[in-house]
Amino acid sequence: MYSFATSTNYKLSAPIRNCPDPVVQAIVRIGTESKKPFSALPFYRDVASGKRTIADIDKMTENEDAYFKALVELRIQSAADGNAVNNPADPFVLQSLKYVRTLNDLHESSDAVRFKALDGFTPEQIYYILVNGQDELYTSSYVGAFNRMMDRMKGHSGDSLLKVVKYDRFRTFIRMAAGYNTLDAFLNTMKKDDQVALMKSFMRDLEKGSDEELEDAVDVADAYSSIEDFALAKLLTAEVESNYERNKKADNRKGIIVYGLLSALFKGGVQGDELGLPPVNYMPYSALVDDSGVVYQQVYFYGDEDGKVSFQNFVPAFRDGKWKITTEKYWTRIASTSGKPVVIYANNPLTEPDDEKAQSELNAYLAKNNIHPTVVIHRGHSYHLPSTIEGLQRETKIVMLGSCGGYHNLGSVIDRSPDAQIISTKQTGTMSINEPLIAALNSRMVAGKDVDWSPMWRSLGETFAKKGGETNKRWKDYVPPNKNLGALFIKSYRKLSNAAEL
Repeated sequence: MYSFATSTNYKLSAPIRNCPDPVVQAIVRIGTESKKPFSALPFYRDVASGKRTIADIDKMTENEDAYFKALVELRIQSAADGNAVNNPADPFVLQSLKYVRTLNDLHESSDAVRFKALDGFTPEQIYYILVNGQDELYTSSYVGAFNRMMDRMKGHSGDSLLKVVKYDRFRTFIRMAAGYNTLDAFLNTMKKDDQVALMKSFMRDLEKGSDEELEDAVDVADAYSSIEDFALAKLLTAEVESNYERNKKADNRKGIIVYGLLSALFKGGVQGDELGLPPVNYMPYSALVDDSGVVYQQVYFYGDEDGKVSFQNFVPAFRDGKWKITTEKYWTRIASTSGKPVVIYANNPLTEPDDEKAQSELNAYLAKNNIHPTVVIHRGHSYHLPSTIEGLQRETKIVMLGSCGGYHNLGSVIDRSPDAQIISTKQTGTMSINEPLIAALNSRMVAGKDVDWSPMWRSLGETFAKKGGETNKRWKDYVPPNKNLGALFIKSYRKLSNAAEL
């Protein structure tokens, strides 16, 4: 409506501008009177009711903390009214990400400096920074923000915080807490009966919404894969089965599929052949080669400091006499010189924004030469992930991501590459693990072997266990495709929901 109202085309703008409805007129006025109309738009109902003036809103937007706090109040009211909608382009999400990026950028500073941005924030305000920042938070940023949220909850229970935010996005919060190993700390602020009630709520009503509204169900699947408490896992399994029976009695098709799949996933029972899907426990070598028998890979690097360091560690790993390295202006080509042919294309991490040019030139070259990489590796922070996902193709079979960020990224990967098997990490990826993992993948491809995830993961786990320390700890956060319950759920759900019979 705002776009039409501010259009220079009179035929588009006139009907909106002439509409007498007070809400429509509030949007028109914001478009013509506000200094920052996009920032002011979330408050259009307040303008319409006279609760706030446009001048008051403009003044508020000049102070980032005051603006964010007002957006939190607005979001909580929307959640209470049942009008809260998750939109990555919402000013509320974008404002939250400003704090997330500040915490990330200061990761080498002292905690006093790094987390100063959160001074004066209430637990519910930090809560929204966490859930809105799920795709970008560094591990240390999450932990530091979570700890400050918990400190400011002293004397109050976790469920009292969730009541304040009207349980808005609480499944995302629990999934994140499980993934970062902070769920026990949060649950332990509550009485045992309240813990059980919360986790039952976590499992309830996943059948609601349209057939494609799956974010809550994917959060449940991902959270379960992170839970190590046997009693809690047992409770969730029982709740899934109870909800399945409830939906079966009600003949709710979506509920039958959702809870039936979750039950099978929790018991480790979903196999690709059962659903007509490609295998999930391994990737056949035959699926990775093109018609000429070559496995093509593409690696996305970015031009920030971390990307350059990552690239400098990546290329030398192939200087062992078994690979030929050729450097062009925009990309580097690495080809095996023995065994089966494997060719890797990696864009050079030119200083931003030239890194985008390098990726674009490489993509154009691959398209021109009819090269469709079946293995795609993302080597960058999670906020670069959308650019990598854009480059995925239907032929892509293995995707190695950093922190995946839940349903939206998983869904986007599967939209572009329906048969892709996804390697991800619950937290931020690290070179000390990425390099050996990539080497293990390449050794199997050069040998012409299927990539069997279980034995490969077990072998790598033994190697990292010997190293111990931080490396071994971080390795446990990496998730192989056969254990990526969120991705398995989306693929299986889409297959079943399109089937003529259940």
